[in-house]
Amino acid sequence: MKKTFLILIALTTTQVASAQTDLYIESVGYQYQGTTGYVHTNICNRGTTPNKTPRAHIRIMREGVWNVTEIQNIGNLGQNRCYNMKVNYGLSASQTYQIAVLLDPKEQLSDSDRSNNYVIADFSTTSHTASKTSASISPSDNIDEFDEYRTQTTSTSPKTQTTTNTNIEIPTVSAFPDTTVETLEGQAANVLQQRNIIQGYPDGEFKGSQSVNRAEIAKFILLAKEITPLPTLRNNGLFTDVEDGQWYVPYVIQAKRQGILSGYPDGSFRPAATVNTVEFLKIITKTFDLPEYLAHDYTDVSENDWFAPYAGVATQYNLFPERSSDQLSPGRELTRKEVAIAIYKILQAQ
Repeated sequence: MKKTFLILIALTTTQVASAQTDLYIESVGYQYQGTTGYVHTNICNRGTTPNKTPRAHIRIMREGVWNVTEIQNIGNLGQNRCYNMKVNYGLSASQTYQIAVLLDPKEQLSDSDRSNNYVIADFSTTSHTASKTSASISPSDNIDEFDEYRTQTTSTSPKTQTTTNTNIEIPTVSAFPDTTVETLEGQAANVLQQRNIIQGYPDGEFKGSQSVNRAEIAKFILLAKEITPLPTLRNNGLFTDVEDGQWYVPYVIQAKRQGILSGYPDGSFRPAATVNTVEFLKIITKTFDLPEYLAHDYTDVSENDWFAPYAGVATQYNLFPERSSDQLSPGRELTRKEVAIAIYKILQAQ
């Protein structure tokens, strides 16, 4: 059985030292099974200029001993870009460990400033056969880079909750004859319609059970992010199956430029192909720069799956409220209803 601990930590700007860039540790998580596991962290730049060349350290330690140390160069992170660092490790049974994530101040913060260095949490490998567990734990203390480590008392808080944007006004009357603003589907569809993100069919209906294709998702996701592509954008042979003059061309090309959507190895884009659950999760994570490796309880998602970094977004933001909490259904095709609700949930959380 797998024992999993996944930690999400959202650090406020008061915890970030004043510097030319605003690097901070956005999230930290760890997982272990048997005697092996991994730690991952997202380090982001929310400042106005690129960082220089700081380094990130991940340390796993037991009392008095730096058990595992991994140092990686973050590189030149641009504004609103994140660096994901993942470190594998081996652990002994029946030990108490602690994770520390440190940002090297070289060329980023003054040498005396260690306010971005955090002891994250204690965790114990008390059993190699324990059932799967997840938790959210707040940072317990700051440390200097070579301080002697002693076990710290950590505070445990409930799983991170998203806040609701109260500035979103829900229409009192539905624009679609097949929805009502009394339901979540109707609220989502009408808010998105009001913002010109999703429109109805020629007969005026929303048709929430209809599937969504890649051309449509390019339009929905860009408009949700308030990105309106120039109508003059052309494919110019970029994708073999995208014909200039089609309504979706500017959205597809803009989504490609933004790094949100890409083509297939054969050079095609497949605009009419449907979008499944995990494809959508990757798209919405990249579009809104959401944290990766968030906690989840999905039994049909393995840590080795290419979409594992994005699965927790569905849980964190409750994107698919009508689905089971332990089954993501990665290959399931999305409907207009599900896409509308998911985008609506993200807009609420902004």
